[in-house]
Amino acid sequence: AEKKDMIEEIQAEVDHRWEKLLVKCGEK
Repeated sequence: AEKKDMIEEIQAEVDHRWEKLLVKCGEK
């Protein structure tokens, strides 16, 4: 269970970073 939580946490972090990147690209 711990491993799954860790993976989900990392996935959420990655998704968040991608959102920021997409927003940055959209602003240009």
